[in-house]
Amino acid sequence: PPVPLGLSASTTDAYAKQQTLTYRAKVTRSGTLTHIVMTVPPGTSLGKLRSSSGTVAYYRPNQIIWRPAKPLAVGVGANLVIPVTGLSWGAAGNYPLWLVASTSNGTVLSYATGTLAIVLRTKPCVASWGNTYIQDENANPGTPGWQIDPTSFDASQLAAYSGKDSYTCGEIVYLRVHAASSYFINVEVYRMGYYGGVGARKIWSTEGSALGGKQAAAVIVQGSDPSKPLNMVDASGWNLNLGIRVDGNYTPGTYLAKITDKVGKYTYVPFTVRDDTGTKHSLLLQQASTTWQAYNKYGGRSFYTTPGSAVLTFNWPYLEGQGSGQYLSLEYGLVYWLEKNNYDVAYWSDMDLHNRAGQVPARASTLILPSHDEYYSPEMRSGVVSAIENQVNLVSFGANQIYRQIRPDTTGSQFEVYERWTAWPNSTTWRHRGPSFHEQAILGAEYGCRSNGTVTSDENWMWTGVEPGTVLEGFANGENDWVHPEAPIPDGTTILNTAPLDFCAIPSEPLRMEIVSRTDASGARVFGGSTFAYSCFLIASCPTNWSVGTPQQPLVVSESDALA
Repeated sequence: PPVPLGLSASTTDAYAKQQTLTYRAKVTRSGTLTHIVMTVPPGTSLGKLRSSSGTVAYYRPNQIIWRPAKPLAVGVGANLVIPVTGLSWGAAGNYPLWLVASTSNGTVLSYATGTLAIVLRTKPCVASWGNTYIQDENANPGTPGWQIDPTSFDASQLAAYSGKDSYTCGEIVYLRVHAASSYFINVEVYRMGYYGGVGARKIWSTEGSALGGKQAAAVIVQGSDPSKPLNMVDASGWNLNLGIRVDGNYTPGTYLAKITDKVGKYTYVPFTVRDDTGTKHSLLLQQASTTWQAYNKYGGRSFYTTPGSAVLTFNWPYLEGQGSGQYLSLEYGLVYWLEKNNYDVAYWSDMDLHNRAGQVPARASTLILPSHDEYYSPEMRSGVVSAIENQVNLVSFGANQIYRQIRPDTTGSQFEVYERWTAWPNSTTWRHRGPSFHEQAILGAEYGCRSNGTVTSDENWMWTGVEPGTVLEGFANGENDWVHPEAPIPDGTTILNTAPLDFCAIPSEPLRMEIVSRTDASGARVFGGSTFAYSCFLIASCPTNWSVGTPQQPLVVSESDALA
């Protein structure tokens, strides 16, 4: 008689892609195991099948076969645990499945049967999210426990990426995961927001475990011209581990997939979900994903290492922010604050601006650049200029914006930092192309140096709600902008605040930061925030690596100093 067959799927949601099904059974007869034949639900599509400690392949219709790396001697009562990934489900239903483990001469060592229930959980995409979805979404309770303890992050043991920075309803987030010490991983997906101060809400999680295991080492791609080395770290050769369907449950916003190898290590994978329903929102917050990649040192290379990368790809994990790139350190605070105050805000990424530059006026009345939105293609830059000309307001809650020039390839999976091999480092900047290409021509101020300093509020409109004379130590922080007289200064530019800096990493630059604004000839309003620190001071929480003073001390923002 058959023994029970345990069946555990990473998700049992019908039509899910690239899932893991784990088969568990007891050995009932001793012998040398050479293969196991297993059934899959009818209608299941088979992708690139993988398993642990052996190989798995198509065998017959609705059947797959697993073979160990070498024949295994097994005894009565031994546990067979065979995870198989690469399965994409079909229709919902209850499916009887079986497993037969055999020797080379066909002696059956285990015959097991069980039932797998595939259910329809996918929520249809909505026709329109409307203009109150932030308020509606953040009325839901948050989910504590979404944070990763930094001590549990070790990219050599657990790292992951999705290969894209933004998605819309109906698309699949494909995860590639390197889990050096475990064949099993679990995934939770969180939408980031306010949620009564909790800061995130869990949207989805694996039911059973997905297949983990080691991936091949990322390679460094150099290209065909030895005089122009690319130094691009590339993990595109990694196998797929899991597909997550973005359906109607995914309210537009910013997301973190939290992954664990179940033996103590954790990492994030960030992604953005756009509202592509055609609704125009008040605000559009851009995620600076191309800049995150430029500073990413996974695999030992970034734009800033020696040697430095001239081409960067989205096909590798982030090393910063426990795998989130610069999202948690520089952008999450803005998301939290905007949603706390129920702003009608939509989200997209730098690559969305590159691919959809002409859509900005139809998507939002105001475009918001986050703290560090540095790497821009010609399409991105012209898209911002055109948006202002079409009466879209521009708010830069950052500094060192629109500074370096890039050229994404046609696939959108990688981009060249233009002229990396010539007059480094100036040749990589937009300024190198001439006066009219200075970022100040758009923002009213431009990058000066890395530093920190104290800002004192006054009676200017930007300090509404803040007592005049309030001293904000460290509000000038990270990289800072000021108004350069040799560069184009847009008509009507007004300096709202000037702050002294404690030092400057570039000796030729003056020790000052200047916040600016103007009303453009089109009627659009442009605000140049000129410092990284807005997200810190809006929510009274800063990363521990932010510092103030000389000598440097950790920046701590009190509740009384918060601008909220």
